[in-house]
Amino acid sequence: MVSVIVFSATNVAVREHQKSFTGKEMLMVQSRLRLFAVHMAVVLIAGLGAAIVAPSPASASCSHAHSDIDSRSDLIVGTSALSLRTGPHVSCTRITTISGWVDLHCFDVGDEIFGNSTWSFVRWGSYYGWVSDYYLQNNGSMYHC
Repeated sequence: MVSVIVFSATNVAVREHQKSFTGKEMLMVQSRLRLFAVHMAVVLIAGLGAAIVAPSPASASCSHAHSDIDSRSDLIVGTSALSLRTGPHVSCTRITTISGWVDLHCFDVGDEIFGNSTWSFVRWGSYYGWVSDYYLQNNGSMYHC
């Protein structure tokens, strides 16, 4: 709502000065205004504590091939209870919630979380599953599954 108000007010101001812009400059200004409105919406939503998640495609599969090809570990950051899932999509079943260190196995592409669409297959104690690399301090596994 805030971004719509800011965008509308700024767009009106730009339209008042439209005669001083060339066609290409006007397109550039309008494009930047749209981008600003999106950024404002992101800030507003993030400020409210909501996760920004791109929707899963209807065909999102929760069964992805994986193998233990990364010998590194990574630390979960930004949350005290991260969902360990059956696949790299928020629509996949939550196995449990985890925190602390995880053993990395490999990564694949899944749902986008705050601009990051890679997910790592990990081991946490006796549990195995997928976590968004957004929540891993060193961005998860370096090896594609």
